[in-house]
Amino acid sequence: MHVELTTDLLTGTAAIDQQHRELVEMANGILKPTPGGGKKRVIKALRFLLSYVEHHFSAEERVMDAAAYPHREAHKRGHRYFIGVVKQLRRELRSGMSVKAARLKLHFAMQDWFLQHIRHEDRRMALWIREHRATNEDHELESVWERLRQAEAEHGSLDDVRLVRPPGIGATK
Repeated sequence: MHVELTTDLLTGTAAIDQQHRELVEMANGILKPTPGGGKKRVIKALRFLLSYVEHHFSAEERVMDAAAYPHREAHKRGHRYFIGVVKQLRRELRSGMSVKAARLKLHFAMQDWFLQHIRHEDRRMALWIREHRATNEDHELESVWERLRQAEAEHGSLDDVRLVRPPGIGATK
């Protein structure tokens, strides 16, 4: 199983597109069976993916609010839906679902919701913001990884979920 961020999914906003690439790489890290990739590692990886998704959605929502994007409430509902899907998947995995079944469900969630959300909602939002906002929103969309590195320093190590850390992301500047 593999998820691909194709050119038709690019929003034209560099920060959003980079975060989408990172999210897809993380999901692919979970989807690919690895030695030692048992249930506990996948649960931790899903927790990490959930943190990343929450930060990414929060950044998008700040930009939408600042720009008074007219479809922001529906867009936010979609975000809450996907967060709920990932949380439910973690609960099911903890309650006895097999790792294989969890990977399959994550693959479907990425293909059926996440990529479609990018293709339709995020692209529409990015276009509207480019057309209606004079200032550059990239300052609002700071690197999600940078935020997670700060959280790691404050709350303990995330090294046990390196399984999903995209190559080159999180290196000390």
